[in-house]
Amino acid sequence: MKNNYSEQKIKKVHFRKGQNFYINRNLESVKSHYHLHDGIEIAYVVEGTGFHRINDQLIEVTKGDLFIINSHTPHEFCYNKKVKYSPLIIYNCLFKDNFIDDKLNGKNNLSYFRNNYLLKELFPDNHPNEIIRVAEDGNSNIEEIFDKMLREYLTGEPGYVQMLRVYIVELLVIIFRLYKYKEEPKNYVDEKNKNIISRVINYIEINYSCHITLTNMAKTYGYTPDYFSKLFKKTVGISLINYVQKIRIKEACKLLKSPNDYKVIEIANKVGYKDIKFFNYIFKKIVGMTPSKYRKK
Repeated sequence: MKNNYSEQKIKKVHFRKGQNFYINRNLESVKSHYHLHDGIEIAYVVEGTGFHRINDQLIEVTKGDLFIINSHTPHEFCYNKKVKYSPLIIYNCLFKDNFIDDKLNGKNNLSYFRNNYLLKELFPDNHPNEIIRVAEDGNSNIEEIFDKMLREYLTGEPGYVQMLRVYIVELLVIIFRLYKYKEEPKNYVDEKNKNIISRVINYIEINYSCHITLTNMAKTYGYTPDYFSKLFKKTVGISLINYVQKIRIKEACKLLKSPNDYKVIEIANKVGYKDIKFFNYIFKKIVGMTPSKYRKK
């Protein structure tokens, strides 16, 4: 989907005097603010849905989308006014490359950054030079780093510049790992990963009534949620959430056939569902009938 913005006036946004780093958390509006920077920008969608205009291209964005935007690349974010109650909130982190490495002084370009910086091995060689996009459906680690950077930048405590530099490097490593791991599970699942998934399955089958989330499982074994999700589905054939639901409903069926004659709400609680309506919905979705009908049958 393309829009012609080539004739639109482009505003050049400068750093504050004497600084080579800037960060803000911005509520985007529908009003145009087409602009470019003389440094590299990392933009992260914290909340909402909307659009990202880059040169003449219009890209739909949602929570979890992250962009690395090259120096002097015209762009803007704006929220989707067709979606009610969905404000678009963006973290914008802008820095000159010499903020991280003095050897890159004056380059301010992703191609130099890729070829000269310590993250060279992790940076993909086949990406466009103007923009990199990572879609993560929300990444708590990335959002937490942006939170820390904004807090350091606003408070200006002694040593805040050094802390910002540390956070930028940490953020870039996470981003490049996401790229590195993005396609790997599609090709193979090695023995180490198989063993880890086997341990996860054993944990679920024993602790199915506990609060189990993809993020927590991934963090336990040192994976990003996106990579772990793909790895689990590649190994097991279904998503982790669907597998948890499957095990819970399997146990619910056993309890419905039990001579103890548990109430349906008791069974829901025993298998990990506090919301009886949601339990009934998942049960019918998997079994094809309500718990009450299943018990009668």
